[in-house]
Amino acid sequence: MTKGRFFRWGTGLVLVGLLLLVLVPTWHHAVFGSIVKLLNPDSPAGYPSGIGNPAWAADRGKETIPGIDHASITCGLWSDGRMAVVVWTDVSSGSNFLPPITTKPEGFVFEGHHRGPDGRHIDCRCATTDGRTGAVTINDKTFDLDQGALFLVSTISGQTQVRQLKREILRSAGEDLRNLAKNDQDIRDFFASFAKAK
Repeated sequence: MTKGRFFRWGTGLVLVGLLLLVLVPTWHHAVFGSIVKLLNPDSPAGYPSGIGNPAWAADRGKETIPGIDHASITCGLWSDGRMAVVVWTDVSSGSNFLPPITTKPEGFVFEGHHRGPDGRHIDCRCATTDGRTGAVTINDKTFDLDQGALFLVSTISGQTQVRQLKREILRSAGEDLRNLAKNDQDIRDFFASFAKAK
């Protein structure tokens, strides 16, 4: 094989690889994240590492509080082990569709879609370049991520009620969130207020 033909083959393979990266969205976030890490491993911004959907349920007696005793959460996970965004809902069926992380002009995009058996729904989307700033949309309401990464969402009243909170670095273990539900008074008060008003 001549040198010219070798370079033509090499260039062709690189172009095919780039085309696959663009056209196959399920590879897109994993490959892109790996490239970011290889090219700039010490970048302070980091890169997205996945989407989590912790959920739990208790017996639905009169004493249970939706959002505390049963909940469904969408977490955007970041490369340093924290959660870049947490959308905590009182819909308890879990997110029935977790699309892959995508890359768009506004940054990395996390999404979650929660559906309850009673028809309630909560759709959330977070676009961020650094895991700390960006836009979060919850049922058509938009928030600035830098004002807090924790979003409490209730739809029991028939409307989307959201409270945004700043918390210390949130870690990705679902059990930690369940403990937070028991011990954080702001979280308990938010969900309890809508459970009582129901």
